[in-house]
Amino acid sequence: MSITRRKVIAATGLMVGAVWIALLFIQALGNRTIRFVSGQHIVGGPLPGRSHENLPAVAVESGKRLCCRMLYCDFRFPLPPGARVVSIDPVTGGFDTIKGSILVTNTGGGAFDLRAYARMMRRDGFNEDGGGFGFSASSPDGGYVAVQNSGLTCTIGFSFLGDY
Repeated sequence: MSITRRKVIAATGLMVGAVWIALLFIQALGNRTIRFVSGQHIVGGPLPGRSHENLPAVAVESGKRLCCRMLYCDFRFPLPPGARVVSIDPVTGGFDTIKGSILVTNTGGGAFDLRAYARMMRRDGFNEDGGGFGFSASSPDGGYVAVQNSGLTCTIGFSFLGDY
């Protein structure tokens, strides 16, 4: 193999590797469950603008997703279709961990279809297991969601890089 051919192969390999690394840091790819906070850097350290926030915390985004806000990243997962949040229990955690639960109810007055919700979680990249009155799902990024259906309400427990 000639030296020129070796150089071309090496340059191609480096370019492919650089593209893969760049793709890992693009936030707009698909429905990732963890999104790094704007302004985060790889080395770590305090983030300007986030030091005044009371973290960890949770927020409902557009009534469709729950956003768990932590210092370095935000963990998101979908809520069941047609869900209305009744209460959010206090959350606990450290600078990049969170643990808590929410109580949701169906706006139509009926029970939740957990199979449909499990399919939605799988579409969002979660690995689902269980069945019957509840299921659990985990994301490859470290997030965990446990769902328990009890009549007209549903309890959703969640954690990120912690035990639930």
